[in-house]
Amino acid sequence: MDDRARTDDTHDGPARTDGPTRTVRPLGVWAGLALGVAGAVTAGVGVAIASWVVSAIGVAVLVVGAVVGARSGGLYDVHGVSSLGAEVGDIVDNRTYEGVAPGDQVVHDDVRATSRAMDERREKIIEDRAATRRPPLAPIAGGVLLVVAIALLLAQGQVYPREPEAQVDAQRALGLAIVAAAAGLRYLVSPGRHVFFAAAALLAGVALVLSGLLVDHLTQGPVVLELVTGVVTILATATALASPRRPLAGGAAPARRGPRGQTR
Repeated sequence: MDDRARTDDTHDGPARTDGPTRTVRPLGVWAGLALGVAGAVTAGVGVAIASWVVSAIGVAVLVVGAVVGARSGGLYDVHGVSSLGAEVGDIVDNRTYEGVAPGDQVVHDDVRATSRAMDERREKIIEDRAATRRPPLAPIAGGVLLVVAIALLLAQGQVYPREPEAQVDAQRALGLAIVAAAAGLRYLVSPGRHVFFAAAALLAGVALVLSGLLVDHLTQGPVVLELVTGVVTILATATALASPRRPLAGGAAPARRGPRGQTR
């Protein structure tokens, strides 16, 4: 006996579906499928040879196969096949079984218990998620600031021209890159807000933007570079300031200390 006919073998009580009875006849389902495939092939051949008669015959056979399959319960045939022999046996013996339609529910004590357990687990996960703090974003911001500093460093001999006026702009950008690198290293080594380093990086970003907008550069390359790096620096610094502090293991809050180092 396969899994479709069992009701009491694995449960304490019978399992039933909450819906009207829908009988599935495997013989009719497979016959309808065969007719449908044959009709589709025939219709395709008729189109290929430009024969409306053959095409009409193929479409008619296809419709007949669809009707036969639907009338045999093919729309409700959602069972799992344990083996090819079991399926062939169902066809040869013309067996029937009950199908399941969309919206049907399995009514069983074990199923209800499993559903309740899953609901409780879902509620627990939602509660834990609400209590879990967001991961700190300061290390990511620090990495971005380091990338900005490296870009400005590499641009010294590639983007800025060799003329003395352009080298002044390059040295100014290099100084701002050092500030961004220092703030980036601080965020990578010790994740946190670090208001002093954030203020320095923010001023460096603003200075880069103003330099790109107001300073008369010899070429457009430094202008684009300073505007892009300046905006990225400002955004990275804002991300670091908005980053939550790293929670302690187990979600415990950091202990506050009194004026003499006493924990309270």
